[in-house]
Amino acid sequence: MRKPQPTVQENSTHWVERRWYPSDYVMVIERPETVVVGYSSLTTGHTRTGQEWTRWQRNRRVVVSVRPGRSGRRILNVFTYERHGQERRFRNATPYAATVITGNEQFRQRVADAVRRLWERNIGEVPDRLRNATLPMLLVGLAYPGLAGQQRPLSLGDATQPVVPRALGIAWRADNARDVAVALFGQRRVRRDLVRAVAAADPNRAGVAHAVRSLVPVDWLVTYLERCDGTAQPWWDRRGLRSVFALVDPAARRRLLLDTKVTGAVFSPENRLIVDAMHAVGLLLNHYGENRDWVTDGIRKPKSWQSLHDEAARLERRIGHEDLPIPRTPVTVALHGLSVPDAGVRLVAPTRTATVHDWGEHMHHCIGIYAAAAAAGDTNLFGVYGENGELLANMEIAPDGYLLQLFGRFNAYLPAEQHDAIRAAIDAQLERAGIGQPMAVAA
Repeated sequence: MRKPQPTVQENSTHWVERRWYPSDYVMVIERPETVVVGYSSLTTGHTRTGQEWTRWQRNRRVVVSVRPGRSGRRILNVFTYERHGQERRFRNATPYAATVITGNEQFRQRVADAVRRLWERNIGEVPDRLRNATLPMLLVGLAYPGLAGQQRPLSLGDATQPVVPRALGIAWRADNARDVAVALFGQRRVRRDLVRAVAAADPNRAGVAHAVRSLVPVDWLVTYLERCDGTAQPWWDRRGLRSVFALVDPAARRRLLLDTKVTGAVFSPENRLIVDAMHAVGLLLNHYGENRDWVTDGIRKPKSWQSLHDEAARLERRIGHEDLPIPRTPVTVALHGLSVPDAGVRLVAPTRTATVHDWGEHMHHCIGIYAAAAAAGDTNLFGVYGENGELLANMEIAPDGYLLQLFGRFNAYLPAEQHDAIRAAIDAQLERAGIGQPMAVAA
C-alpha cells in the first residue's frame, strides 16, 4: 500500500502547506508556523470474519514550531507526540532537539532546508553562522541563540542527554552571550571575562557555576568555566550541589569547584561519586535538620569529591536506621538467584534494609544511602557473590530495567570480562521477563 504522491497546495493570496514523502513511512508537512515530520508503520490484523486488513498507523510526530509565546516573541520549539499501544505521550523536546529527527543525511538536509524556510517566513533571515549548519546544529542554534554563538563545536551528547541543564534553558534563549551571563549570574556579577567564559563553556558546566554563584568569587567562576577540563552532567541536582558547597569552608570551595567535573562516561565512577556524595549529604541534612554539629573537617575541608563522598558515607552509616522490609519487584523476581557461570557469580536481592547497610559497611561504599528507596520499591539493589560466598560487588537497577551501578569495593570496577558477562546475563534475563530495554553501564 503506497501513500499519495507529493503534493503542494497553494494559492495566490495565502500560503497553505507543502507536503512531501521521503519514503512510504515518513511524511513531512510544511505549514505557515510549523514543520511536522510524521513517522508511520504498516499494521495488519483480521476482522471477526477472518478477513485480513492493512492500514497505516501514525506512531510518532515531531513538530518544529515558531508560534509566538505569551510574550509575543517567536522562537523555535520542538515537540514530540508518540504512541505506545493505547498510550499517547506528548513532550517538549526542545532540549533534545539535536536528536529527535532521524533519517539519512539527504533527508535531514531536506528537513533543515524546510526549517530555514519556516524561519524566514515568520522571523527573518537565518543567522549567517547557521546558514550552512547541519540539522542538529540548526535546530539547537535557532532554539537557543545563546549556544549558536559559541566559539567551539557544540557537544550534543546522545538522545537521553539535553544540550542545556534542566530549568536553565531560558537563559540560552537570549540572543547574545552577555544576556546569557546576566540570566545565569545576575547583572551585578557580570564582567567581560565572565561573558567570554560563558560564551565558550559547556552549558552543563555553566549550570554548575550558576548553582554556586553566590558562594564563590566571580574569579573562581571564570577559572572553572575557562580552565576546567571535562564536563558536568545535565541531571545533577543543582540545589543539592549548592547545599554541599554551603557546608564547605569558603577557602576550600575553589578546590572542590575545580573538581566538579566528569572526564569519563555518563555512568563512570567519578560521576556516581558526585551524585552519591550529594545524596548522602542530603540524607544527613534531612536527618539532623538545622543542627550542624555533625559536620566534620572531612566535610568542611574536603580535598576532593572522593574524600567528601567517603566522609559523608561514613557519617550516614552512623545514623541509626530502622530495619525495613524490601518488597519484591518484577526486577528482583527476575534476577534474584541468577547464576552467571561465565563470571563465577550469583545475584542476591536483599529482603531487609539492614542487609543493604551491612553491604555498604563491608564494601566501603555508599549503597546504604539507597536502602530507603529500595524499601519504597523505587529502585532495585543486589549483591554480587562469588562462588565461595564472598561479596564481590553491588548493583543498582532502575524499575524499568536500566542498569545504573555495578561496582566493587571502594566503588571500583570488576575485571572487564567478569563485568561484561554479568551485564550480558542481566540483559538477557530481563528481556526474557519482558522488563524494559536494559541499558548497561559503561565499562
